[in-house]
This record gives sequence, C-alpha cells and structure tokens, in this order.
Amino acid sequence: MPEIKPTICLIARWRRGQNPYLDNPVEIVWDGQGPATLDDYIEHQGCSHQYLRDQKTGAVEIRLWPEIVADVRWDATVGAWVVSGPCVNPATLPYLNRHAKDDQIIGALFRFPIVYRARIFRGNETNPPVCEVGRRIRIRPPKGNDCRRRSHPAVYYRLCRPDSITS
Repeated sequence: MPEIKPTICLIARWRRGQNPYLDNPVEIVWDGQGPATLDDYIEHQGCSHQYLRDQKTGAVEIRLWPEIVADVRWDATVGAWVVSGPCVNPATLPYLNRHAKDDQIIGALFRFPIVYRARIFRGNETNPPVCEVGRRIRIRPPKGNDCRRRSHPAVYYRLCRPDSITS
C-alpha cells in the first residue's frame, strides 16, 4: 500500500534568539510552492504542526499541515484512546480513561512530536467537529458540561486548547 503524504505544508522560520510564540517569523514559505504571507501563517496556526530546532544555528522552524486531521476514538479492545488517520502516525493516548474530556485529549496530543488537529469521536458520532488547537469552534448545545456557554443563549463553544498550554 503506497504511503499517503500531505500535499500542502506551510513552513515558518525564526532566527536564533527569537521566540516563536511571541515574535513573527522571519521567513514563511509553502513547501515547494514559493513564498507565503504572515496572514497565511496566522490562518493556519491551529493546524497539525511540528516544531524543529537546528542544532547548529539554534534557529526554530515550524511545519504546518492544513490537510492532516487525526481521528481520535476510544478503542475498547486496547482500553485506550487511539489516534489514526491518513498521514497520521498511529498511537495510543496513555493515562486517559474512557470519559476523558476533549481538553485532556488535546493536551495528550501535545506530548507527541507532531501535534495533530483532531476530530474526537464519542459513541456513534459520524462527523464530529474538528478541534483546532488554540481556536474556539461553534457547536450545538451539549448534553454534558464539557463546553462553556458564551453570551448568546443558543451558541456554545468548545475551547480546544488545555489551559496549561500557552502560546
């Protein structure tokens, strides 16, 4: 079976001494497709990504893959949450029980070298919303209390980033 590879990769680079969480990148390019803009980088910050550091120069690079979305499901046979999907390295999320909240699952995804944007399947859902790291997504009112209600009574948001992670 041939390996599936993403077709789009946005690369942002910082010089040694710059903080990728606070400073704008010095270079932004689409891998193999030419230059990109700061707006492209801002738009895709919630995508699956990987930080790399050049050991010689100390420069930091982030690779963002807008097309990659991991499917996260509870696997009763394994007894753990399982990460899978096209272009995703299959893995299990240790130390989480069956009733883990979305922010706990997203937090566990941050422990991997590639942080995946995730679609979390619970029960018999066929197409749950995609949780983009650092963004709020609009969803229907939940049955549980894992979402925070905002100003408008008919609108709920799920914050898809654990509080312990800063950007």
